[in-house]
Amino acid sequence: MVPFDAKEAFDIAAEMGVHQGLSFRSAPDSLGPLAYRSVRVEWVVEKLSRVLSFARKAHLPTSPSLIESQIREAQEWQHEFLGSRFGQMVMEINRRLADELGQRLLLMVETEHRTLFDAAEGFGPMVGESFRSASDDIREAGTCYACGRHTASVFHGMRVLQAGVNALGRNIGQGFKPSWDAVLGKVDKLLREDVERRRRQQKPVLSKRRTDFLRGASATLHSFKTAWRNPSTHQMARHYEAGQALDIYNAVGAFMRHLATRLHEPKRKGPRA
Repeated sequence: MVPFDAKEAFDIAAEMGVHQGLSFRSAPDSLGPLAYRSVRVEWVVEKLSRVLSFARKAHLPTSPSLIESQIREAQEWQHEFLGSRFGQMVMEINRRLADELGQRLLLMVETEHRTLFDAAEGFGPMVGESFRSASDDIREAGTCYACGRHTASVFHGMRVLQAGVNALGRNIGQGFKPSWDAVLGKVDKLLREDVERRRRQQKPVLSKRRTDFLRGASATLHSFKTAWRNPSTHQMARHYEAGQALDIYNAVGAFMRHLATRLHEPKRKGPRA
């Protein structure tokens, strides 16, 4: 999928239409300055270069080569360039762009979801730094949601969550790649035992800072669990609507941001020399 800037396309189309009209305009002497009789070479190159940049970003197959050849032609002139020839160039470009864009299917991302599209740090820079293995899935979770692929967004969100669960599992001694349900059960057990020891006025095993951290982890993971489970079957649903997927995306983000305040993935060892 190629990002397409609709406003840039509109602006270029409007500007090129004006240039084409003025290049071929038959105007009386009193309106002569409004019609292009001759134009500066630098001005022509500047206008064509802007369209060239757009055509490249849109990955159009033949428009870039056409515009490049026109730029080379203009640069062969010393100072002034015939306005009529510039008009012919613009007409050729307009036709080529219309043909090639007409073969494309353009998908629109809603304004409120624009920030989710292709956002590698969709859950914040701290999460991106602490859980680098999840960066691709963070980007895909947001992009899929922005593109209306809500079930796919949940799938990638689950993979992000697992990176956090693995780190939390190591932190509480739960073993290698535990399930999030097992980690949640262990965290809740540690918190219950801590509450009981404090009630009996025994020395707590957990420091206040660690207790607060685990409580936050439990709360955000429970929030994910509530959003993820199908309320009728208590299993992962086969399909998620927009609201459900957004709840899960936000719950995963809250969980990962909380973990990133104290945990991070172990650094990978580089290859031996």
